[in-house]
Amino acid sequence: MLMALKRGIIVAIGLLLQILLVLFTYLYLGDHITLINIIYQVMGFLIALGLIKYSKSYSYTLPWIVIILLFPLVGTLLYIIIGYNKKSSRLLKHIVESEKNIKKYLKQDAKLDKEISNISRMRYITDYSNFPVTTNNDVAYYKVGELAFPEMIKELKKAKKFIFLEYFIIAHGKMWDSILEVLKDKVKVLNDEIDPIKYIKDNLEEYKMSDKDIVLLIKYKNKDITAIDNELCKLKAYKLDNKEITKEDIENIVIKAKEEEDQLLFSLVDSIITKNKKLALENLNSLKEQAIDPFSIIALLDNQLRTLLQTYILREEGKKEKEITDILKIHPYRVKLALNNSYNYTRKEIENTILELAKLDYNIKSGREDKSLALDMFIINLKDKH
Repeated sequence: MLMALKRGIIVAIGLLLQILLVLFTYLYLGDHITLINIIYQVMGFLIALGLIKYSKSYSYTLPWIVIILLFPLVGTLLYIIIGYNKKSSRLLKHIVESEKNIKKYLKQDAKLDKEISNISRMRYITDYSNFPVTTNNDVAYYKVGELAFPEMIKELKKAKKFIFLEYFIIAHGKMWDSILEVLKDKVKVLNDEIDPIKYIKDNLEEYKMSDKDIVLLIKYKNKDITAIDNELCKLKAYKLDNKEITKEDIENIVIKAKEEEDQLLFSLVDSIITKNKKLALENLNSLKEQAIDPFSIIALLDNQLRTLLQTYILREEGKKEKEITDILKIHPYRVKLALNNSYNYTRKEIENTILELAKLDYNIKSGREDKSLALDMFIINLKDKH
């Protein structure tokens, strides 16, 4: 706000100077108005030429050239304050500095430089992209994406060290779903190949942790390297002072936190199934404060609702609690809860809720809904209990 005010003041001053300069010229230098007008236009023309010379985006520069040619003084001030301010930000100063440092590694081969000196397209690459032109490159060209896609999948499967993907929009479909399956397989392989004990020891740095406690952490996180890494970061931050991670620390930071998280998740599921919107929103907000991933909540909700639907169908078929437990092969307590809650829904309501949940999951993943608000709206839109 303060910066915008400063810019507004400077623009106002520039505009005032432009008006005063015009008045001064006509009142006191009227005899030399023709010469002054020529100087005035030449000044604007030179500034415009400077913009054209150093411009990398003519669609952005052209409006500024028009303004500067019409009003050289105020136009130049406006460009410096508004149009040129991109280079004045701290972030972009760092970027410019980084680009300068990178240039020393991007040197054009002198012999090749002579060969491409008369080829305009090659010269454009070196002059404007600041990347050297090279030879003997192995490049495959595909006319359309459909032809390139099978090769993409093939190369993704062959990847050993890293995979780099950059897209503006991702949505479920044949292409992304196929890529996602490859990525999932890579993660599974990564978890299988990495020794979790060695991984923890390599990442402990100056911290101390007994082998017994390392095994405890691995056991609790089911050898999931990503989960182990997250918990290790928390533990290291917690023991920043004495640098020694103990069993008590794991119980306090990892196990108790997980138990509290699970309790909140099940409470949320129960409040949604029983259509207690107020309690459901309270539980959801508590989970948000703990930064629980919305997809974890959706997965648990889906699991519980499917259990509820199966229980409902079996109850309608005349099956008793023990029979339902034997058929579904889940804990009797879960069956008892599902059986009690099955009276709060009709079969159609349960099926519709599962479909709405699947739709919610898709909309969040495809970016159609804000994941921070989507679950709130899902709860609010639940039908009230009869």
